[in-house]
Amino acid sequence: MLTFNSLTGSLPDTLADLSLFPFSAEQNQLIGTLPSWLGRWQKDDYILVASNHFSGHIPPELGNCSSMTHLSLSNNQLTGYIHPQLCNAKFLSEIDLENNMLLGTIENTFINCKNLTQLILNHNQITGRIPGYFGELHVLLLELDHNNSSGEIPEKIWSSTTLLEFSVAYNFLGGRLSAEMGKSTTLERLILNDNKLEGEIPKEIGRLSSLSMLSLNGNRLEGRIPTELFQCISLTTLDLGKNHLNGTIPKDIGMLV
Repeated sequence: MLTFNSLTGSLPDTLADLSLFPFSAEQNQLIGTLPSWLGRWQKDDYILVASNHFSGHIPPELGNCSSMTHLSLSNNQLTGYIHPQLCNAKFLSEIDLENNMLLGTIENTFINCKNLTQLILNHNQITGRIPGYFGELHVLLLELDHNNSSGEIPEKIWSSTTLLEFSVAYNFLGGRLSAEMGKSTTLERLILNDNKLEGEIPKEIGRLSSLSMLSLNGNRLEGRIPTELFQCISLTTLDLGKNHLNGTIPKDIGMLV
């Protein structure tokens, strides 16, 4: 463990043949590119180098880390595409790449991450549509805030039987909210604010009995607030501001105050 120091320089090649598992060098001032020899650490279950100054691409050789379960590269200066080869690490369950400069689509990037439970890609430059395959994986937490994703939310997302948090605020998502969202009964946090969503809030949202937080602020939603929304018995935080909603305020809104 090398975390929370003031280490500088790059990762020396002399580390390549050592058995360091888990490897954590978070919260330092390390620079340079992430070396491809990290892929030799096949017994390493954690590789954590968040909050440094690493630049360049994520080496696809990390997919050779056959025992890796947790990869954290957040808060660096990484660029380029996320290579699908990363999912060759078949036990990989938690991926945190937040606050980098990663770009491109993720259309097929994580489709083979069969054990993925947490994916955090906030504050990058990801483009294209949100893939529907996330609804077929066993993801618990999916965070894609502050990117450049566009298109409609795929209906397959709402078929997930495990998803607890779906957060895609500050993107360019459009289209209507599907009635299929009523199937996602495990959801606890649904954060879709500051997109281009339009149409009405589907009444099927009332089936989300585990939902505690709903943020739809800053979209183009219209119509009345469905009274079914207040059948969400766990709801404690509701933000519907900056839309085009009309009609009266449902009296049941007092349940949230």
